[in-house]
Order: sequence, then structure tokens, then C-alpha cells
Amino acid sequence: MKICIAGSRRPVKHGLIPSGILFLPSTCLIIRKNLPILEFQKINQMKKTVLFSIAFAWVVSATAQQNEVVVSQNEQVLTVSVDPQYRVGINTKVPGVFNNLVWAEGSVAMLQKGAPELPVFYSSLIIAPVGAVQVTTTYTSYEDIQDISLLPSKGSLKRNINPDDVPYEFGPVYSTNAFFPGNLAEAGTPGIAGKDRRVSVRLFPFQYNPVTKTLRVYHGLQAIVLVDENIPGENEISATVRANEPGDNQVLYTPLGETGRMLVIAPQSYFNDLQPLVDWKKEKGIETDLVDIATVGNTQSAIKTYVQNYYNQYNDLMFLLLVGDHAQVNSYNAGMAGSEIKWSDSEYGQLAGSDKYPEIFVGRMPAASVSEVQRMVSKTLEYEKTPDTGSWYTTSIGIGSDQGAGIGDDGEADWQHLRNIRTLLMGYGYATVHEFYDGSHGGADASGNPNSSMVATAMNTGASLFMYCGHGDQNTCVTSNYSSTDVNAATNNNKYPFVISVACNNGTFTTGTCISEAWMRAYNANGPVGAINATGSSILMAWAEPMEVEDEIANILTEQYGTANIKHTLGGLFYNGEMSMLDAYNNSTTSREVMETWVMFGDPSVMMRTVTPDALTASHLLNIPLGSTSLTVNCNTDGATVCITQAGQILGTGTVSSGTVTINFTALTSTTPLLVTATAFNKIPYQGTVMVDPLGVVQQDIANGLQVYPNPASDVLTVEFFSGNNNTQVDLLNTLGQQLESRSVNGQNSFTKLAFDLSNLEQGVYFVRVNDGQQVSTRRILVK
Repeated sequence: MKICIAGSRRPVKHGLIPSGILFLPSTCLIIRKNLPILEFQKINQMKKTVLFSIAFAWVVSATAQQNEVVVSQNEQVLTVSVDPQYRVGINTKVPGVFNNLVWAEGSVAMLQKGAPELPVFYSSLIIAPVGAVQVTTTYTSYEDIQDISLLPSKGSLKRNINPDDVPYEFGPVYSTNAFFPGNLAEAGTPGIAGKDRRVSVRLFPFQYNPVTKTLRVYHGLQAIVLVDENIPGENEISATVRANEPGDNQVLYTPLGETGRMLVIAPQSYFNDLQPLVDWKKEKGIETDLVDIATVGNTQSAIKTYVQNYYNQYNDLMFLLLVGDHAQVNSYNAGMAGSEIKWSDSEYGQLAGSDKYPEIFVGRMPAASVSEVQRMVSKTLEYEKTPDTGSWYTTSIGIGSDQGAGIGDDGEADWQHLRNIRTLLMGYGYATVHEFYDGSHGGADASGNPNSSMVATAMNTGASLFMYCGHGDQNTCVTSNYSSTDVNAATNNNKYPFVISVACNNGTFTTGTCISEAWMRAYNANGPVGAINATGSSILMAWAEPMEVEDEIANILTEQYGTANIKHTLGGLFYNGEMSMLDAYNNSTTSREVMETWVMFGDPSVMMRTVTPDALTASHLLNIPLGSTSLTVNCNTDGATVCITQAGQILGTGTVSSGTVTINFTALTSTTPLLVTATAFNKIPYQGTVMVDPLGVVQQDIANGLQVYPNPASDVLTVEFFSGNNNTQVDLLNTLGQQLESRSVNGQNSFTKLAFDLSNLEQGVYFVRVNDGQQVSTRRILVK
């Protein structure tokens, strides 16, 4: 289900009707639904009630309209409404067998194997921190449709098979003279997402009796969700740690923020090469700690315990970066899925409750050597600090199979799913979205099946986003046969995409090297190539559930929620997308498995780029006195983050508003220069230095052309300036402000050049101060 904050446009997720479904104008049924109206009501001090209201009206039409869900809030009342349409059509995918299919925008399939496939609607909400969840339902009326034949669901399938090869199995439901699923609503197990306790509620307005072949649709369906604080519930939290009150946010998952500190765990041997990355993260305002895996302990229990304790100590922890292959930093064994071990990095980010909603974003730089660390760090710093300024950022690549119609998320085949995402991207401002689909589907998709050369050409030209949805193995995207070999042969230097792969085993990295690792490690003679980040499953992947993640990533990236859910970091996009999947599929076993085993390779705190970046400009004092407690920075980009650091430590951060921000900090006690860093989405960062004057004199920009050179200096230092009409004094000072040498120059209204002998000075930092009686300028010099 998709959602829109009041007054904003909500994504139209289902732009294509699933293939294999025939809708005839004379027989077409369209259901208009208002979903759902939620009212938070306090029953008493110990109970809270949430009211879901769904109203249905039948109309006849041959034209589908776009679906939009609107959320509005007034104090404790949260209202959700939508006017989508639904169709009951003839399913032509099974030749010779007449059957119907109910298709509904804004819904997901039940995926209960052997039972009738019916649309389900879901909502997720913040609930009281303690108490058991109970659900009751009411409705105003229902309407029966006779002679409807529905095939059973094939269940949640893996992507190592062709769904068309899976036979339909009619389960016990089909011999039972009763309406399925029977209950009109249900609440899932409460979970903890970030600091909030949430519950997902599913609503079943469609009921089917397979014996009488009757489809029943309920009108005015209401689900009343009661949280009884007198009865112990699951995954309870302390009210003191709750981030929001019930009703404080929109329906669906609570988006996790993307600001906070970072923990980096790596072998000691990688520290020197990781330090530039750690320094940069601090410079841009992310408190970052680098910890030796030997200190942590290289077992899953030791790593989980260390991260848990760190999170308990620093509740602003947002990013965890593991650096190393499985041998260097163990992944987490989350149990078995069939014959496969569910290797999970995301398990280290699930730090509250027994659910699979994350508290932090986890990424891995899969470096098995120092040289691989160097390349990954270099790529990340280049992407964030000194990005390429080409036009390729508005290009995306979509590769998909032609399978999955009626089985995939929203009933879409893989290519339909990616084409709908393409529509969002093009509407957002992408100039080119390549379509590489099996089969021939018109549009930008060429006839026949794509090949690896076609994909390689697009890759090497440059793309900011690479979405795959199809079959895969450890080293291959089966549609196009684009493989690790192609990644390693890439020439996309300086043009790195964010790769999201819905495929089997593209992230199987604990036994051998996978294509996701190739995306991160690839390089050529000109430097790193491949991806900035890549996501891949460590096991066989589910078919439908991860498609919802790609949908949600596209919705967030293209700002379909307006300001209600803006995410720019790769971790923020990926993990919020996975939370949407958990909600949509009611925390099913399969959706939890996807959450566990979908690995993010790369730094989760990296901010994605979607347009050619332009320079972020800023201005501020170039010199402030010792003891200063603030600095004002003017900037051309509202919303930019400005951070001030000194000697690698963050003094303070702030956000630019109306072109300015003042950052307060503890009084300066060191003359070490300050570094000002400003960053913003799709901008080239600004960095500037502020000198700290030991004598407490604030530098002013004087127009007399002061030059001090060479710097660093060893024997002789030249000071050149325009003396004007006033007498000018030039002093050489040490870091204590003590005068080592002083020169006076009478006003000559001309350029003056002075030479200072430095041969007797010890190596270190010194200052040159020029004072013409009206203006003062100080320059820092280094004597070597």
C-alpha cells in the first residue's frame, strides 16, 4: 500500500495491470475504496484505541483511475483515506481453465499456499509502549458476487524457479464450505523500529467461499485495535525511550532517521587506510569511532554484544560499518533456510525487541586486503568529497526478467515492476532510464533479450542507479548474463551507481566471492570502478517480497512522500525500503528472511547523488580569537549541514536556515586551526580553515594584498603587502603570542617586501601579524 501526506502527491505504484488478466468493459467490476480512517481514542488511562475504517462502493467502469492515499492529522486523530479501484477479471494465464483474479491497487497478495489468492490491505501504526494488542471488527454491509472461480496461491516463491513451472495446489480450503480467510482483520506481532513500538494491521474486505464460488466484499469495514496495558504484550518498551506518541506519524512504518554517529569495526591492519574515511565522516558531522575487531572479538556473539553495548551507551548510533570479508569480520549466522545458512549483517543492527525492524543501518566494505581497503575508501571519498561533474547522474539502469506476472509484488512481472519504477524516476528528473528486459515489451526496451554487452555499454557511460530484478546466482544477473567478469572489466571510473539486486545469491560472500563484492572491489589502471554500494542476498531470494523494497526505495528517492520521508543516505533508502516490506507482508517468515539475508556492501552513511553536483559556497571569519565560543557561517544552500572540527574532534554542527547558521561550542583553548565543512544533497562540499589567534585579535579581510611565502618555510620568510598611507607593524609570533621579531614600515602608499630570518627557529607553528592601525591580518606559517 502506498501513502501520501495531506496535500502531497502519493506514488502511483501500480501503473500496469498484471499481464494475463483480461478485463472486459461489460463485465468489469471496479471497487472504490476509502482506506483507512484511523482515530486514536483514549478509553482510559490504561487503554488506547485505534480505529481503522474502510468504506467500499461498487461502480461499473472500463477505465482504471490512479490510486492515492492521503494522511492527515489533528491532535490525537490520525485520518487515512484513499479512493483506489479494484477489478475482477478473467485470468488467461491458465489455458483451458476459466478462472478469475481480483486485482486491487494499494494491496498485496496473501501468499498463503493452497488458499485463494485475495488482495490484502495493511496499515502500521505507533502503539502504546506496553500492553497486549487486541482487534475487533465491525462493518455496515457486504455484497456477494456469484460464480467467481479463484485459483489458489502458489505461496511465497524463491527466485531460483520459474513461477509458471509451479503447479497450482488446491488446499483444504477448497473443500470447506466457508468464507476464507474468515477473520476480517488481524494484528501482527508488535515490533520496535528505532525508538517506537509499532504494530502492523491487515484488513480482509475480500472473502471467498470456494465451494459456492462466492466472492464477498465488505463495506464500511472497521478494525478497532485495542492496546490493553493491563495485559503483558510482546516487545514492550519503556515510555521514556519512545520517540513518538501514538498518532504522531503517518500510517505505515515509522521511517528511521539518518543522522547520528557511526561505529566502524575492522582489523587493526586496516586502520591507517581507514583513517581518511574516519576523518572525513567527523569533518562532515558524523561522530565516528574506529574499533579493532580483536578488541571486539571475531565471533557473532561478541560482535552483537559489543554493538548492543555501544548502542546502549550512545543511543544516537545510526551507522555500523564492518570492514573486511567474512574471515576478517564474521557475519551473523541467523539459522537455516532450507539447506542454506542465513548469513546476516543486518542482525547486528536489530538491537531492540525480537522483531526484525532495524535500529541502525549496517554496511560492509568487503575488503580482504589493505589494497582493497584503499580502493574502497578512495572511491567513497571521491564520491562524497570530490565528485565527478558529468551529466550521468540522471541516468539509471533497469534489468528485469519477463517472469512473475500474477506472482510478483502487486501482481507484476519483473519487467512491469521496473517499468513502473522508471516512470517515477523519469518524473523526478532522470533523463535516461535504460530498459533491459527479457522478451519484447516496447518503450525503451529493445526487441529480444538483452545481453551483457548492452548493459556494459550503459554502465561504462555512467548511471547513478542500477536496479536488477530477476534470476541470479553468486556471480551473475541471469537476465543479460551480466556477471562479475563484466564488473571487473568495467571502465566507469568516477561514475559509480548504487546497485540494488533482487536475485538469488548475488550477495553470497561467506563462501567464495560474489558479484556484490566484485561491485565494491573492481578497479583498473585508472582507479576504482564498479559501484558505490551494492546490495545482494546471501541465500536464495524470495520472489515478491523484495520487489516491495525496490518500490519503496524509488518512492523515497523520488520524494513521493514530500517532506514526510526524505532520505538521502544509501542506508536510509535501503533499510527504510525493507521496513516497508515487513509491513506489507505482515512480518511473514519470508519477509523476515529477506531482511536478515539482504546484505548492504559499502558505507551506509554515503549520501546518494541524483543530479550533476554543483559547488556549495560558504563564507565566515578567517580568524577568531582564542576563547571564542561560536562561529557564524553564511551558506548558499538552506538545509546544508555545517560542522566545525578542531584537531579531528567535532566542536559543533548546525543546519543552514535563511542562508546562515551560528554554531556554538566550548570556549577555544587551543590555537589549532578550525576546519569548517558544509555538506548537502547533490552538492560538492565546502571546506575552509579558520585560524585561532593566540592574542585574541580577530582577522579582518584587508585590501592590501598580504602575501606570506614560502609556507612551509625553512630559512627565510618573505612578507609582502601594500602599506598604504599609515605606518604598518609586522610581527613574528610564536603560538603563545610572544613577539619574536617586529618590523615597522612608514606609510609609503606602495607594496613593501620584508624578509625574516628563520634559521634559528625550531620547527613548528608560528604567526605573522600585520597591523596598519586600521586593519589587522594574521597568517599561520609552518617552519620546517
